[in-house]
Amino acid sequence: MVRVVLFFSVLCMQLLFGEGVLRPVPWLTEGAIAFLEEFIEDHPEANILEFGSGASTVWLSKKNVNLYSVEHNPKWYGKITSVLKNDPDCRPIHYFLRQRPYYTIARSFPDNYFDLIIVDGRNRKGCIFFSLSKLKRNGVLMLDNAERRYYSSVFSHMSKWERCDAYQTYPDSCGFFYNGWLTSWWVKP
Repeated sequence: MVRVVLFFSVLCMQLLFGEGVLRPVPWLTEGAIAFLEEFIEDHPEANILEFGSGASTVWLSKKNVNLYSVEHNPKWYGKITSVLKNDPDCRPIHYFLRQRPYYTIARSFPDNYFDLIIVDGRNRKGCIFFSLSKLKRNGVLMLDNAERRYYSSVFSHMSKWERCDAYQTYPDSCGFFYNGWLTSWWVKP
């Protein structure tokens, strides 16, 4: 079983970083993707900030949302820009290439501006800390790989927020899995 999971994990990595196509869904747990589907349906034209771009950027660009996505890697930025430009189903987004620490982009937006913030890139603790005030009341902050202890030090800033967890306990629709994979989200009171 471990070899099968590793094979699919390597295959997904090749598709993501190689010459192949991106995953058709965000690289989040399936429970988190289901939540996003419902959230977007309930919040047409939501303002969304995404730290770290990729399959989720392309997926979100096909929804009726106002997406602001920030990336630090020039090569990856170029790849995603090309996909966004060449896929006729993708709508225009606000896509930024910024040097690290790119979380400082949050200063460019007024407080209470975003309905949803997705943190799935570099410097995740900084991304969370710098963007909390930018989230609207009842807005959602989503963190992938929330199982990593390194990120837990910022959780105290959201201790009074409602928290939801989505563990992935089996290979996802692309065959990717690792033990303990967790995407969490918090609702701002």
